[in-house]
Amino acid sequence: MKYWCVCFIVCNVFMLTSCKNNKNLFIVEGNIPNLTNNNLYVVTTSDDIKIDTVQARLGKFYYKASSDSVIPILIYMEKQSIWMTIWAQNGDDIKIEGDVNCPELIAVKGNEINNLLTEFKSKNHSIIQERCDLVDEKNPDNDARINDMEQFLKEEAKSFIQKHPSSVASLVLIQDYLLSSGEQDSISPYLSMIEGYAKNDRLYKKLTAIVERYQRTAIGNPAPDFSLISTNNDTLTLSNFKNKYLLLTFETSECDMCDEGYADLVAIRKKYSKKQLEMMTVVLNEDRSKWEKMTENKKNSWYQVVEARTSEMRSLYNVTTVPYNYLIDEKGLIFAKDISPDSLKHVLKEQLKKVKS
Repeated sequence: MKYWCVCFIVCNVFMLTSCKNNKNLFIVEGNIPNLTNNNLYVVTTSDDIKIDTVQARLGKFYYKASSDSVIPILIYMEKQSIWMTIWAQNGDDIKIEGDVNCPELIAVKGNEINNLLTEFKSKNHSIIQERCDLVDEKNPDNDARINDMEQFLKEEAKSFIQKHPSSVASLVLIQDYLLSSGEQDSISPYLSMIEGYAKNDRLYKKLTAIVERYQRTAIGNPAPDFSLISTNNDTLTLSNFKNKYLLLTFETSECDMCDEGYADLVAIRKKYSKKQLEMMTVVLNEDRSKWEKMTENKKNSWYQVVEARTSEMRSLYNVTTVPYNYLIDEKGLIFAKDISPDSLKHVLKEQLKKVKS
């Protein structure tokens, strides 16, 4: 009887171990205290996007799935208001542990990518923790200190990338710490350091594409050509604006800041002759009726184009936020982009002669 019990226990241990080391699956075990909502959403992104709901008990949860290659997995917590990314492939046993109040410091172990990223976080634990605390305070007086810490983390990330050029972890740090809006080209020197299997990763291709789009719309480069139909059924291409400046703006009907900037566009239109300056607004809306409602009390005196949010124009001009603007000169070159209304007025004053409308 005793022998049978021992045998039973050994067999069960063997079965659990075999399951845990199944080369056809990866396993994720998490321990995240202080969760106020036990529903977690796990999003795996291999060839298809798969979303699973996982229940946590006292902060602990378990998840298993399959992927032949290393993929990023997003775990959404606290009604999807907080998320983190881990990396896994078949055969991995991933361990997650940390505090939901600072997801950036949650430790992930179980393969080279997760281990290196956790090592980076551990090395900079005090800085990351302080930044989390200051951001949570939402005090404008903290902005200068937060900027200093973010600059410090950028330098730490650069040093890490130089030491680990063949790891996907370096790509993650490029994305999380070096990639800033309006400064996408600044990551080029660090992407050029990447080597080995990391160059075949999807994230490398994604970051390279971001840089290419940014460079395509860099100041001084020819503006990408387009063919659009205006709300008045005019066919518009870049050649329509030859030998004059074009102020090209992007917005949506839901954008409050776009609405606030409308008066500035009206003032610019009144100030400059159409012989020198043309204007075109591309409204990224799925539903034209929303644009009509937005403009029902406005008399637009410049070209309007309503395009889907997935419009090729959005990709062509690398529009990642709204409002967004471009000033294209009389030679079809990008003269300025993403500048404030006040700066835009100053640039136009310098470049165009004042004429009565």
